Amino acid sequence: MGRLLRSLVASQVAEPLGARGRGLAPGGQCRQRSHDPRPVRPLHSAPRYGVVIGLVTDSNAQLPDALAEELGIAVVPLVVSIDGRSHLEGVDLDVDDFYESLAAGAEIATSQPSPGEIAGVYRRLVEAGAEEIVSVHVAEAFSGTLNSARLAAAAVEVPVHLVDSGHMSFSLGCCAWSAAEARESGSAAEEMVARIRDVSAVVRNAFVMESVARARVGGRVPDRVLNGIEARPGVPVLEMAGSDLTVLGEARSEDSAVDMMIGALESSLAADPRHEVNVGVGGGSAATFGLTDLLTRRVEATEGVARVVRYRCGPTVGAFSGPGVAGLVWYPR
Repeated sequence: MGRLLRSLVASQVAEPLGARGRGLAPGGQCRQRSHDPRPVRPLHSAPRYGVVIGLVTDSNAQLPDALAEELGIAVVPLVVSIDGRSHLEGVDLDVDDFYESLAAGAEIATSQPSPGEIAGVYRRLVEAGAEEIVSVHVAEAFSGTLNSARLAAAAVEVPVHLVDSGHMSFSLGCCAWSAAEARESGSAAEEMVARIRDVSAVVRNAFVMESVARARVGGRVPDRVLNGIEARPGVPVLEMAGSDLTVLGEARSEDSAVDMMIGALESSLAADPRHEVNVGVGGGSAATFGLTDLLTRRVEATEGVARVVRYRCGPTVGAFSGPGVAGLVWYPR
């Protein structure tokens, strides 16, 4: 599996890529996020209720800086350890430097932010006027982040609505994105939470990854599942829902891998033609840039797609997937 996918992604990097090829959303993504987690527009009022609501997620959501700022989402950085040295994802750890360390055989570990780190984000939102906070995080099955958030919520004086997204990576990002859209339309905090839960149940993804070796390190996917994937001679196109990893199909070429991922998206659109979808296209190391460019062009040409955002699969995803991960995530608006 690995050899075929390596040739698949390597065939795509002959042409030099600019900012768009680096997996950027409009406005840029590869820059490191400031440690001040307040976005440019941190708060929106809900006109029907007159309550100002802060919205928080964590860096495993892989939200591009520009999108988080546009939507008014505060992002708490997770901790990434490289050979025993701790870094904050999106703050003092560059994505490309991370993948270089991974390729060099560095010992990688990830951990949740401290309750104090999250409480600091909540307090800054309160100081900016938040009367309630909605805080949605990476699945509790994967991380202790939600538990840290519970402790942090007890340290602030406004109601904090905590939500386990049940997902990781940009599937979590889509949950936060949908909550921001609900807030913008005037929803109360409870309605935002309901929207997150609705999206959590229907968000979809399709992706390829070079190897399951990193997934074995995490220990969250059963070995029998990973053994079945690894034994396939082609490149499995995968979907992950919570901790369940399933095979959507098996690709023998770059074109067939892209066709399968776009086919999964088109099937979702056909099943519910009433709703357009927002789509994230993501990739890991530099070797995936060309493949994600091709995916983006195909997604943009797909009827029923409302918006496409490019993002990088950063350290807390790459630590699980390895560098050769690329794919799509989408949810109905």
